[in-house]
Amino acid sequence: MLSKPVLPTRDPDDDRYTPCQSERTQPQARQRVLRYLRNLAAMLSKRDDVTIRLISAGKQIAVTNGNVIWIRNGDFTDPTYLALVKGLIDHEAGHIRHSDFAYLTSLKLTPLQQGLFNPIEDVRMERKVKAEYPGARVNLQKMCEVLVAKGGADYHLQAFPTCFQGFVMLYCRVHVNQDTCMEPAMNKTRCALVQM
Repeated sequence: MLSKPVLPTRDPDDDRYTPCQSERTQPQARQRVLRYLRNLAAMLSKRDDVTIRLISAGKQIAVTNGNVIWIRNGDFTDPTYLALVKGLIDHEAGHIRHSDFAYLTSLKLTPLQQGLFNPIEDVRMERKVKAEYPGARVNLQKMCEVLVAKGGADYHLQAFPTCFQGFVMLYCRVHVNQDTCMEPAMNKTRCALVQM
């Protein structure tokens, strides 16, 4: 006898379907969410050969090389983690679609230059993604909210180079992308820079 298919449940806070709220176990949720994220990455990047890999540790929570998107492993049954990874996939798939990796490599930027260039590139790319896919606006905004809530925008606690790079990123996000949830973190970072 065929079992009844499990349909995605409706999230009352937005108009999209969430991929795993009906899942009971972490492995089931992980499998379903990864399938959803692969489809999301393929749609946004306009490439069906993008691979998603999980990382357990490292400096970054998400990164891409143009072919693979690495995201930090987490609890696939946690709505906060899901909000974060949906935004991260939108962001990294946006780089695959809109960033010129060959050109960026040819610039041979120093780590400091890269740290200052990346926020500007992020804002440019995210504006394009948001214009093409209105749902990405929601995912990217929720990602920013999670980052702020979890301390991912606490650049004011860092050494000068990281604090300065963080300020550039926060300034671009607040003033260009209208990520207003990051404004308090931007102001704290500005104050920290003035006092250094």
